[in-house]
Amino acid sequence: DLNTSCIAGFCMAGIFFGIFAFSSFLLPILILLVLLGVFGGIFVVSFDTFIQMNSPLGQRGQVVAAANFLGFFGVLIAAFCLFFFGDLLNLSPSTGFLCMGVITLISSVFLCLQLLETFLPFFFGKVFSYKSIRIVDPLRLTSSSSLFVLESLSLPLLWEIGRAHV
Repeated sequence: DLNTSCIAGFCMAGIFFGIFAFSSFLLPILILLVLLGVFGGIFVVSFDTFIQMNSPLGQRGQVVAAANFLGFFGVLIAAFCLFFFGDLLNLSPSTGFLCMGVITLISSVFLCLQLLETFLPFFFGKVFSYKSIRIVDPLRLTSSSSLFVLESLSLPLLWEIGRAHV
């Protein structure tokens, strides 16, 4: 599910910021690096699953191969980022993690904006235990409905939020 990638992206950004903040302490850094690996795995596996499930049957091997190639190209870009931050900008490793946190945060916001219609119901359902969030017709609103109004591309979207009964 791509929605878990959104949450994992924000968690990775927070972990990068945590690594920057606790760069002088070994134990928190070790814990944060393990968590970075876990959330990075969640991020990547969600995309790999989406690619495998939604690629055409006749071209599935080619699509997966292209995705793997781009993934390893990203690893190559990461090596250049390390060189750029460390050698050219003379940044400390902790400041490099801060820069990666900012880049990850911006990328996660962009990803969530692209998946907005599926991410908001997922987020409210998982985090705030709402049972349903759907786009509604403003003319059919009842007085008991609570609304979340979102303006995206200058078109207001109305989301009706029904609280889960626990």
